[in-house]
Amino acid sequence: TMMRIWATLIFISLLFIVGCSGPGYEPMQWQTLALPTSETVTGIFFVSESYGYALTTGGTILKTSDEGETFSILEYHPGVALEDAWFDSEDKGFIFGADGFLAHTEDAGTDLGQVSDRRNTLVTDQAGILGCLEQRLRD
Repeated sequence: TMMRIWATLIFISLLFIVGCSGPGYEPMQWQTLALPTSETVTGIFFVSESYGYALTTGGTILKTSDEGETFSILEYHPGVALEDAWFDSEDKGFIFGADGFLAHTEDAGTDLGQVSDRRNTLVTDQAGILGCLEQRLRD
C-alpha cells in the first residue's frame, strides 16, 4: 500500500540522517584540481592510491603519480572522445574511446599502442574487442 511505501521511505531517510551525522562522522572534503587542459574529463581510473589516469572528450590522456595532486599530459588523440580506462597494474592497461577506439599499454603509458579504431564502422564488434582484451591480458 501507499502508506507502507511512505513509512519505508521515511525510515530509510532517518537511518541515513542519523548514520551520516553521528559522532566521528566527517564529511568528505572536495577540492578542485587544476588540469593541463580545458577539455571535459569523461573518465578517471586509479590503479593504486598514487597512480591514476584521466581521459577527456578531446582525446587527451592525463596521468598522475601523486594521488591526483598534479596531472600531466601523457598522450593526445585529436578527434577521439575518450571514455574510460582499465588497468590491471601500474604498467598494464587499456584506454577506451568512442566509436570503438581502444589503446593498450604495458609500460604505464610510455608506449600506448592503438589496438582498434573503428570510426568508419557503424556497429562496433564488442566480441572482437573483448577477445582482444582477453588475449592481451593473457600475454
